[in-house]
Formats: sequence, structure tokens, C-alpha cells
Amino acid sequence: MPRALILVALLLVVSSARAKKGGFEDEMHPRVADKPLEIVFTPWYCATCLEEKRIEGEKKDITILRLPVAEVLKLAEVSKNYYVIETPHFRILSTLKRDRIKWDTRFAKADAYRLKEIFPRLKIGLQGFSVNAHQRAHLYHIRAERIFAHFSALTGSDKPKSGGPFKQTRWLGMLAPYQLLLWDDYSQHHGVTDALIGRQNDKAGLQHHEKEDPNFMVYTTADSLIQGSERAFNNHVIHNIAHNLCDGFGNYYRQTWAFIEEGVAHYYERREAAAPNTFCWAEGTSPTLFNKAKWSKTIRNLVLRKKDPPLGSWCEKLRPGELNGIEQGLSWSIMQWMIETDPIRFTRLLEKNQDRKNKPTAAEAIHYAFGVTPNTLHERWRAWVLETYPLKDR
Repeated sequence: MPRALILVALLLVVSSARAKKGGFEDEMHPRVADKPLEIVFTPWYCATCLEEKRIEGEKKDITILRLPVAEVLKLAEVSKNYYVIETPHFRILSTLKRDRIKWDTRFAKADAYRLKEIFPRLKIGLQGFSVNAHQRAHLYHIRAERIFAHFSALTGSDKPKSGGPFKQTRWLGMLAPYQLLLWDDYSQHHGVTDALIGRQNDKAGLQHHEKEDPNFMVYTTADSLIQGSERAFNNHVIHNIAHNLCDGFGNYYRQTWAFIEEGVAHYYERREAAAPNTFCWAEGTSPTLFNKAKWSKTIRNLVLRKKDPPLGSWCEKLRPGELNGIEQGLSWSIMQWMIETDPIRFTRLLEKNQDRKNKPTAAEAIHYAFGVTPNTLHERWRAWVLETYPLKDR
């Protein structure tokens, strides 16, 4: 078979619904059962790709945090081995080094074959594949767009709307692309955050909202902060991309309630790999109940022992750091329940948060979306947990 036809056949496998024996799993549409999710990661711009003739076009200047890239790199004390990529929905600056990607995350193989569309000579082996620094930057280009596509389809933002509570844009309501800064070393990350963002604690990455029009969301972090496997770094980055997408939805008119924001972030992270888990620095110490991968078993036991605090007692908390250890796990499970059983009402809940005129409470938003009080919603979730989560580890 000609090489071109072999590549086409492989890409068709990537787009299939569920992996067959010996194959792999790809993203499914969150609102339509058994429908593969369309993931758009083209066109993109990358100066290195332009030089290597992987793309066509003219050289263009890309700004990061509203500054020329050269000025940002100067603050990071970086002069070489960096990549700047503009994708359909993100601007990515990466100084990450080469690494080995194992088949230890849920969508690793699907991501690998998408990466092979950019780098046809990429060798995909039985245990994983190796990436150089340029390829690793584009791997996060693909991962970021995959999460964006899923969240966009989940919230119905991939379909044109007429009216609605907020102005629809190609960036979920934001006025400019999301930005993702992936540094190899903490010193690079700190040089930029200290000069341009000004937060006191940046030792676990920083989420930032640039408020002046055109406004956008930024996440900046460093590989050296995680000190673990590439899988751990991927979980960390996906968690925080989900934070930004959830907050940025509808143009970030109002702060998102913590149980939604943190629950959505854990949901997307744990779909990648159930461990290790990411907890933002603002949350303090890692919740001891949720250090292991089997969160569903822990939550089922909490429900059986009636140790799960009713949602009405904590749904109004605004910052992830306000949630205690149990509430962290419950947030994940409640969002999993909403997203996987009633995505339309989940979207109505997010949309109500953007009601600047009435500024509803979380309880009012829950009633708007689900027609019940937070505690009644909590009881419905409890019934789902007992029906859905396994009695024993599998």
C-alpha cells in the first residue's frame, strides 16, 4: 500500500468511536453518544515549522502577554531552544525539553497520530514515542485543542447561537486566544510572572486573566515545578487549561463558583489519567482522602457513611482554596455527574453565572439550571453515586 494511503488509514483509526482490540481510544462527542469528536488543530503558525516548510505563509509577529516574544524571552533569560505556536484557539510559548511519552494516559495514542500529521517521520513504538523539544511543544498544541474541542462541544459553543446571555466568540466568549506558557525551568517562569503578573506565590503555576480589551486567559507553569513524569506534567497542564476554559466561558464577567471551576478541572485531568492528581497551590495541602487514584470508591464510602456535606452548605464558595478535602473530591464527582448525564443543564448553570444584571447566587443558578435547591440536587447526585460507582476496586 502506498505510504500516503497508509497514513490516511491510520488517521481514520484516530477518528473512530472506540478502540478495537489492540487499538486505542479517542475523544467522543460529550453530547452525542458514539459520535467521534471533531478536533480542529489546524491551521497553526510556528516560525520553526515555516522554516522547515511544514506550513506555508508569511512570517508573522506574535505577542505574548501583550509584548513581543523577544521581550518576554528576555525576562525569562531565554535566548534559544524556544517555540512559539499560534493555534486556532491558543498561543503557546514552550521551552520544554525532549521527553519520552508512554502509553500511560488515556488519549496518548490518538495524540501521537495527530502529532504524526505534523511530523510524518515521528516513530511510534509499542511502548510509546520520543519527542524532541519542537515536537513536544506541538504535542501540547494538540492536547490543548483537544480539550478545547471537548469543552466547546460540551457547552454547545461549537454551534452558532442567536442571542444568549453573552457575546459568542471563537474563544468561548474571550476576545483573544487563550495563552499557555510552558517553561522548562522555574527561573524562566518566575522571571515572567514576577515582571508581568506580579503574584506573590508562583511555585505551582499561575492562572491569570488579562482584563483590558481584548481580554484573554493565561496559564504559565514550569516542568521543573512538577518533578515527576511527563504524565504528571500533562495532568497538571490539562487541569489548568480546564480552569481557564471554565472561567473564560462567557468572557469571565463574574468569578466562577469553586465547586464548578475545581470540579471541571479535576474532571478533565482525571480523564487523562487517574493519577497523579493536581491540587492548586491555593488549596493548601493535598487532601489526604484523594491522594490515590480510586476517587469513586472513596466518594461512595463517604455517601454510605453520610459524611458528604450537602451541597447547599458549600456551593457559594468562590475560591478553590476555600474547599476542604472532602469538598474537592465531591466537586469532581458532582461535575462528572452533570457533564456525563445532563450536559445541557450543566451549560445552563455556567451561562447563569454570566448574568451580570441579576448577579445570582450559586443556589439561584442551580435552581435556574435544574429547577431544584442545591440540597435536592445533592440528593439526586447521591443516588447516582450509589447506582454508578463500584462497590469494590476494579
